[in-house]
Amino acid sequence: MVDWLEFSILDSEFDFEKVCKLLDFLDFSFEHSRSFYYEDVYNYQNMIYIYENPKGATKNNKHVHVKFTGKGCRFLEQKYNNCIKEEMLARLMFINIKVSRLDVCIDTDTKFVSDLIDDAINYRFTTYKTRRIVMEESNTIYLGSTKSEKFIRIYEKDKESKDNKFIGDRVELVLKNEYATNEFYNRNNLYKIISTYLNQVEFESSKSQQIWISLQGEKCEISPSIRHSKSQLKDKIEYIITTYGKTLRAGVMAFGAKTVLSAISEELISDKLLRMVE
Repeated sequence: MVDWLEFSILDSEFDFEKVCKLLDFLDFSFEHSRSFYYEDVYNYQNMIYIYENPKGATKNNKHVHVKFTGKGCRFLEQKYNNCIKEEMLARLMFINIKVSRLDVCIDTDTKFVSDLIDDAINYRFTTYKTRRIVMEESNTIYLGSTKSEKFIRIYEKDKESKDNKFIGDRVELVLKNEYATNEFYNRNNLYKIISTYLNQVEFESSKSQQIWISLQGEKCEISPSIRHSKSQLKDKIEYIITTYGKTLRAGVMAFGAKTVLSAISEELISDKLLRMVE
């Protein structure tokens, strides 16, 4: 699941109110404040933040920045009754955005962090050159630098959250900037995406490696060295066809092309959508 999401809407026509309409936040009571970088910050229960009017911005770099914390993601999953990534893709597909951070995590009902600590401490793993171990109330392993644009965090979720209802550990993939933007537009599901990144790491001991493999599922294509900029209409239409082509084809076979095209046309000019982009 997505456990953190930050993105900037680069369309200069957007402001706080238009973002609220687009994301269906009109019934939220935001508190207003300021920050070091933005003239206006709107905060909903310390879960959802919308930053407007960056200080010193020109017409060329004016933007609105949106942040969902972990609690915000859990809240929005209930609101949208859907995966955050898919919901945001649908709402932001035709808008020029840059994703600055995307956290994807796997929660397990098993305890495995302590079994990986020894290999991590002694650098007996591949891919990442750095690591950090935090051994406090909740043991945490960082593979890669937290200052870099991708790293993996492994920790005892139950102890960190002190949630008696949850017993188990978490693996979290943190992606920033190009990596985050790339995987935000990746048509594969989140489990395949995080599994592919985890697959890049190998532990030397067979026990640790066996545990590591058990956390992974199917793999998929990732291309973090390529920026997936969907600012061009052609790219976005190609994405929709690639992602939903089978569904559209099935609809055409069942109801006919004219009926499907008519339904799409009606949806595009619906009152609900017009209110979202107004």
